[in-house]
Amino acid sequence: MSDTLQRMKTRVSCPGPHCDLCDTAGAPLTPGEVAQVEARLGRELPPFLEALLTEVGDGGYGFAYGHLGVARPHPDAKQDTALGLWDSYRQPDPDDPHWQWPPNLLPLVHLGCAMYLCVDLDSSDEAIVWFEPNPHVDGQPWSDAFFPFGMGLEAPMQRWLDGADVVELFEQSWNAQQDGESE
Repeated sequence: MSDTLQRMKTRVSCPGPHCDLCDTAGAPLTPGEVAQVEARLGRELPPFLEALLTEVGDGGYGFAYGHLGVARPHPDAKQDTALGLWDSYRQPDPDDPHWQWPPNLLPLVHLGCAMYLCVDLDSSDEAIVWFEPNPHVDGQPWSDAFFPFGMGLEAPMQRWLDGADVVELFEQSWNAQQDGESE
């Protein structure tokens, strides 16, 4: 077990908040539930994500509003599961012919205001992609709403455990990307 997983298990097992805005972690997924998730996604879960879900719990921990439950809502959840969002986002929008959700992106962390950090299920390092729909220009392709961060899923979890404001780190990265595009 990686140091990050051990630290997450320890944090989740202690009383008190397990994420910045929630108090209760979901129970770990069983092997049967993992198989159901993978069947629905049409691909295997990447190793670190699977370990989080089976060894730490199915959502309710981490930064911002916490990791969404993937197979079932975590006890503090006020929104759908990650799989439920993935299913609904993959549906065509009759009012927007440009809408297309990448099938390899699983929304995992709710940031508020319809923003999600997603994990790229097909990348070898479980890359994080920020879905930020708010600056999207109507009538244009949605590529302007997906921002890769050049880091895998484990890195922001480590930073959160170390006390960093992970959302601020992502915002700084996003702002730097925007500044680079405007030059």
